[in-house]
Amino acid sequence: MAGRRLGGALFGDGVFLEQAFRPLTELLHRLVARTAVVELRAARDAGALGEGGSEERFRRFVAAYEHAETRARLLERYPVLVRQIAVAVRNWVRTSALLAERLVADADALGVTSPLAELHSGLGDRHRGGFTVCRLRFHDGLQIMYKPRSLAVDAHFQQLVRWFDDQGASRPLRTLKVLDRGEYGWVEYVRPRQCESREALRDLYHRQGFLLALLHLLRATDFHAENLIAAGDQPVLVDLESLLAPELPLRDTRVTPVEHAMGQLTIASVLAIGLLPQPAWTAEDGTLVDVSGMGHPTGLNTPMPVPFLVDLGKDTMRIELAHKTMETPDHRPVAPDAPLDLNEFREDVLDGFTEAYRICEREREALAGVLEMFRGDRVRVIVRPTILYEAILRTAFHPTLLGDGADRDRHFDALWRESPYLPALDPCIAAERRDLWNNDVPSFSAATDGDALLDSVDEPVPGISLRPAMDSVLERLRTLGPDDYARQRWLVHGTIGLAAANNHSLQGHAVLPARTGHGRS
Repeated sequence: MAGRRLGGALFGDGVFLEQAFRPLTELLHRLVARTAVVELRAARDAGALGEGGSEERFRRFVAAYEHAETRARLLERYPVLVRQIAVAVRNWVRTSALLAERLVADADALGVTSPLAELHSGLGDRHRGGFTVCRLRFHDGLQIMYKPRSLAVDAHFQQLVRWFDDQGASRPLRTLKVLDRGEYGWVEYVRPRQCESREALRDLYHRQGFLLALLHLLRATDFHAENLIAAGDQPVLVDLESLLAPELPLRDTRVTPVEHAMGQLTIASVLAIGLLPQPAWTAEDGTLVDVSGMGHPTGLNTPMPVPFLVDLGKDTMRIELAHKTMETPDHRPVAPDAPLDLNEFREDVLDGFTEAYRICEREREALAGVLEMFRGDRVRVIVRPTILYEAILRTAFHPTLLGDGADRDRHFDALWRESPYLPALDPCIAAERRDLWNNDVPSFSAATDGDALLDSVDEPVPGISLRPAMDSVLERLRTLGPDDYARQRWLVHGTIGLAAANNHSLQGHAVLPARTGHGRS
């Protein structure tokens, strides 16, 4: 009865409203920044800012917008900007109110006994009308994550991990508490922790190998560095919406039949998961950049230049483009006594992978029954790279596109550029445009036992038929065996070795192992 006992004190001292408001101001700043810079330059060039220093002229520019007539003229020039600001505020009001309502309704089930101390909202991308992941901390120390999507697949994965532990896993995996409420859910917060010894590091990488085999079985994708947290000797997967990925009917006409066949082999392998070190893009200097769950070193730059403000507070304020240093996620274990060399733990990864793989083979019939709990779960379907959507959305707020909605709509025609090569994605474009107009990163999903691709409002995308993920997962379970094991083990061994070689941590060691027999050990 904690929620009812706390009553209004649950949101004590206005913490909720104050901290929920911060991401909205940051979003609005991004929406208006380019327009403000253009208007500032126009006023400066016209001599409308008067005499004095650069900072004084900037203050006059800002002060002018305290007058209603100045604001009205701006809104008349940029009606599309006004619309998008209204969309952002509307979405914020709705999503914030729902978060508050859901927290009150679920406080008892979550074990909340003290008022909210801190709210970090706006984490990650915005989907489905401005919803984002949030982290909440309460005065008694309780921390939980709020996720505005079904967490059935997350909860079922925890059950699957416990089943593998019951089959005699040598190093039990940590499971998380998950409360699934259908349209949304709550999950235990995972705090990153340092490994206390080299032995603890070996245990961590053994578990990573074990998880790799589970993710391979479940046809997982998108397990890059941001979806993994190193918590002592436990690698914890924290975003499981890309498990049981269904097969999209795609055929890129730009690639040769051989390249297409190689791509299909990759999709069917451990490389598709995103956990093993592998290049995601090539930097300007030719360096291969790795953002995988086992990779992603510190100091990486964004793959493309991003806009940022220069000369803040001066009438020379402007936007420049540059590569920005990306934040390093909490996926890499902190070694207690020496720099981390992934190649040192290659055999531990392989041992963990082998252990889980052999459990799958040995308990194949029982495991098929266990996997049935995933039937009907909703999972994410990645239609296009998020980075593409983000680039299109960011540039859609250039002032030249904010005076007439038709101009901005034509900007979204960028989605058609791939059409000659990937015509199968054409039916998705209407839903993608709608999401972009809603200031969202477009999102698609599917039921694990369904063949429909669903858009962000849960409507089937016409003209696209998926192969149900459950069919593919059960088929993969049936085909596990010596030949598949040898291929996957060879890839695990080789990718870790190659990553180590690229980091200059291998001195004359072989990178790719010779493939002899079935490679079982």
